[in-house]
Parts: sequence; structure tokens; C-alpha cells
Amino acid sequence: MVAGGFACEARVLDVSGEGGAGEACDAGCQDRLVCAPRVEAAASPVCAAPIEVRGRVIDAVTRAPIAGARVHGDDTVAVSDAQGRYVLALATRREEDGAPVAGSAISLQAFAADYRSFPAGLQVALPIALDAAYDADAMAYVIEDEASTIGMLAAEEEQRGGVTISGRVGGDEPGGTLVLAEGSVPVFGVADREGEYVLFNVHGDVTVRGYRGGVEYVPRDVAVEDEDVTGVDLEVGGSPGRVRGAVNIVDPGEGTSTSVVLVPTRLYDEGLARGPVPFGLRVAGVTGKFEMTGVPTGEYRVLVGVENDFLVRDPDVSIGGTVVPEVDVKAGMVVDAGAMAFKVTGALAVVEPGREGPEVVGDAPVFVFASDPGAEHYVVRVFDESGLLVWETDAPKGTGTGPISVAYAGPVLMRGGYYQFRAVSLKDKEGKVALSTTEELRGVFVVE
Repeated sequence: MVAGGFACEARVLDVSGEGGAGEACDAGCQDRLVCAPRVEAAASPVCAAPIEVRGRVIDAVTRAPIAGARVHGDDTVAVSDAQGRYVLALATRREEDGAPVAGSAISLQAFAADYRSFPAGLQVALPIALDAAYDADAMAYVIEDEASTIGMLAAEEEQRGGVTISGRVGGDEPGGTLVLAEGSVPVFGVADREGEYVLFNVHGDVTVRGYRGGVEYVPRDVAVEDEDVTGVDLEVGGSPGRVRGAVNIVDPGEGTSTSVVLVPTRLYDEGLARGPVPFGLRVAGVTGKFEMTGVPTGEYRVLVGVENDFLVRDPDVSIGGTVVPEVDVKAGMVVDAGAMAFKVTGALAVVEPGREGPEVVGDAPVFVFASDPGAEHYVVRVFDESGLLVWETDAPKGTGTGPISVAYAGPVLMRGGYYQFRAVSLKDKEGKVALSTTEELRGVFVVE
């Protein structure tokens, strides 16, 4: 998911004598300080040292540096240099004295020519803790760790090359807007705080659309030839629509509520049953009926239980409320996501690998997950970063109530490759009547 903007704009001003660290920034801030929002939403912005996330953008397989990549975080953007290095200066929410808020974190996105967007497929962007120590030499709170190294996967051969399209997104707070070029191969990017965006690897004529909760953008048709296209600006126009529906939570286990998100249909991955969620197109804490307001014109897939909330969409496709519906939203209209409630159930808990995030494993991993009291059998599948099935095996229910362990015995896994294991519990082995599954954002591992 992308991060949204703030009411105040980050500013770095060479004006000595104005607001110092911890002081109001209404009249500007001293050199090297930024104007940052405070943790109390109603409090005035404060001058503070920037939070600098430093890292590298590299090829996930070859480890070679990637130059010219756009790294996004908290609606701020940085561009990697020839060594793949970047410095992302953030004006995130602060404490009263301008220090980072304890426990705050951010996840990054990246886009580059000839590479898939990051995160993509099974890749997960690790959260980066922002409560770092102040570095007097850098005059900033500096963060540089493993999570700030971004490994990108090369795009398929037919998706490389092409041209770039760039422009500006309008509106009061354009940062975080998902910009999609709809063509033979859909390409997307994210606008920064100023609304600037760049789309890489565009082939053929496209329609450029903007997606951000609460804003309706006028699409632009763009003729693409052999040269980069600039100045493709998206203006605000019209009123967004609404999507409503209901969730029915059955046998929730540890789960109490779930979320509903919308993914543009052209970016939805059928194999992984997921895709990028534009800023603002999410409703959290859903236990029954829901309504999502401010939905821009477009075609979407409606997803439930896709976050780590101990709940999953009921996998039994023989009953109602278990398919992934598609809705076509028009400006100002209300769309019902389905006559029947989305059925959600408790997930099979992942033990290892990948319970909390991607884990590094050897070439013969063992998959461990919680048992299901009602299951007669299990199916374990391994997928690669493209969502393709690598290996599948049956697993007996075992004895007792302890976790189920399954050793990998499939084709040789690629070093540096991202994979995910998923388990399904079955009530009827022959009829394949599914009871539950592991969560879609767990079970990811990297082969060393």
C-alpha cells in the first residue's frame, strides 16, 4: 500500500534565525531543518531535522547497482545514483521536540527502467523503523540497514525498453496518487508530494489515469512513439463514487475484524489474488456492512482479508461469497460489491518460514504451519515471485494438535529468488473441499 500526504509541505530553507528544532515553522525553518507534522493531528507543524533513509537499489539476483531508480516513501521521492545509492529525506510525524515518533515505521516502493516495480509479486517491502538516533555530522536522524536495501527483479523481456511518461498530478494533496498507463502492458507509478510522477517501460498508445481516494482525475490519452513523453498532467474533475457491501466472519480464530481494499483490475494478479492498492481505497475494522467513499472512476477487484489480521477469504468456492468480485465505478455513483456477504474465516497460522516477513532459507526449506482441527488433509504449494506454481504436494493430517511440517522436495530453487509457501486445509481430500488457508502476506522466503 502507498503512503499518503500531509497537510504541511516539507521545506528545507537556507534562512538562519528562523524556526529552530522543536519550534513552529509557520515562517520557515533554519537551514537543514524540515517542516514536519506532529503526532497530535491538531498541533502546529514543527521544525525538525530530517529523517534520512539511506540505502541502495540493486538487482535482486545479480546484486548489481541500479541507477536512476525512483524510491518512494511517505510521498517523498529520491533517485538512485550510479552506485544505486539513494537518500530519502522524510518529513514524517514528530514528537513535541521534533524527534521521530517512537515505534513509527515506513515501507518503501521503487520503480526503474527495465525492472518490475518493488514490491512486486511475492516480494514484500520490509517496514523500516524510523525512531533512529540523531547523527550530528549529517544533521539528521539517519537510518541505513538491511531493510533499506531494495532488491528489484528484472522485467520480462517483452516489457523492457519503451519510453517514459512523466507529468504532474493535480489536487490539494497529490502525494501518493497511483498513476496507471493502460495499454497492452499496464505500467504504474506513484506521485510524490509535489504531484510529480514518472512511468517507465511504456509501450504503445495508452490512457493515463490517476487513482487516489477522494479525488476524481480526468484521464489522458497519450500517443507513444519512440521518444519520452513529458507534460502529461492529470487534472481534478468530477465527483468520485462509492462501493458498499458486507463481510460475514465465520470461525475467526484469533481474528476480530478485517479490511476491504480495491485494486485496479488492470493491475490485479490472478495467480496471487492481489495487486497494488491506491492510497485511500481501503476500509479497516470491518465486521459486517461497509461502505467505501471517494472511489475514483475505474474497474476494480474487491479484496477482503488480504492483510495480516489472522483472517482469510473463505477458500471454499462451492459456496457464495467466496469469489473475488469486480466492480465498475462511475463518477458519483454507488456500486454494490455483491448481493451476498464476503465470507471470511480464521487463517492457518504460519510458523516458519516467513511468519513476520521474508526469511532467508537454504535450498531445502521445511514449511511449518498450524493444524486445523476439522481438516482431513492438507495441500502445500510453493510459488515463485511471478506467482507461478513451482511445486505442490499432499500432506496428511498427522496426529495430535501440533503444527504440520512439510519438507520441500521440488525443483531446485533459484538463489536470491523470492518464493512463498501456501497451505490449504481440506475437509474432503477427494472433493477438495477447502476449509482455510495460510495468509496471503505470510510464508515468503528468500533462498540464499
